[in-house]
Amino acid sequence: MMPLPESVVLRDVSLRDGLQDEAPIPTEAKIAIFEALVASGVRDLELTSFVRPDRVPAMADAEAFCAATTSLAEAGHVTRWGLVLNGRGAERARAAGLTHLQYVVSVSDTHSRHNAGAGTEEALAVFE
Repeated sequence: MMPLPESVVLRDVSLRDGLQDEAPIPTEAKIAIFEALVASGVRDLELTSFVRPDRVPAMADAEAFCAATTSLAEAGHVTRWGLVLNGRGAERARAAGLTHLQYVVSVSDTHSRHNAGAGTEEALAVFE
């Protein structure tokens, strides 16, 4: 039997995964959700996706949302994550002040082209 880890980190993804397919909500509402999650003790959050706003309108405010959460995140020792699909998304996330990125690569070439606009091999090339 494998030994259990000494600790486990739980990352809340509700602000990104829970909202990305819904109609856009105001940035202020996202900030209120973020504040409530932090107040409840959550310290690891995936905030948003740095994707094309025309494809995922609910994430169009990614930069503004990250900027609005910086002070509380720093004061509360909160780790903020951003989901990215390519190098452009990673550049946007870094420019928005995020230091933790969730880079998604689909093993299905068809899904990768539909989701990220690049095949699997192209998506992986960013790591070379």
